[in-house]
Amino acid sequence: MPTIFKTVLCGALTALCFNAHAAKVPLEYSFDIGMSNITKDGESLTGVTSRGRLNYYFTPFIALDLSYTDTLSISGDINDNANNTVTTMEYKAISTGVKINQPVNKLINLYAAAGGAYSTVDEQIEDLGTNTKTKDSDSSIKPYANVGVSMNSPWQKGLQFSVDYTYQPLALDYTASYFSVGVHYGF
Repeated sequence: MPTIFKTVLCGALTALCFNAHAAKVPLEYSFDIGMSNITKDGESLTGVTSRGRLNYYFTPFIALDLSYTDTLSISGDINDNANNTVTTMEYKAISTGVKINQPVNKLINLYAAAGGAYSTVDEQIEDLGTNTKTKDSDSSIKPYANVGVSMNSPWQKGLQFSVDYTYQPLALDYTASYFSVGVHYGF
């Protein structure tokens, strides 16, 4: 590796470390709730999804993103009339990644996060012909992506309101995409 590349890399990492320790530890907690669309083999379910997040900002723009996502309720089932089955499911995910925050002005911020998620999917298939139920559970580590916009509260410093979109592949060939509204609090 060229010496100039090593010098620039070491300088950038040192600046990042000093920046992280020079300021107060900026933590942000957020909670959001939203409508999710969960699909598998062209069929889809809708449900309510909640997520709790903790972000640790290394710089004013870059944060470590940790989150827990859970389905609160799933409405409807996947009906397969050809096989005479009904499928229900729920999922949970623990995610970690990098969040990039870009202020647009004093009031509005844009952000994006991406990383990996460990998800667990519980699926139940009911065969209506034989009146039997088959349960399947699987876990996997897959990527996730999230984009959103937040608005700083004019009443309380550190408080923000947000709207965002998340896409997340899941185990058992499911994918989840959801829009959510949330509250962020930095301390």
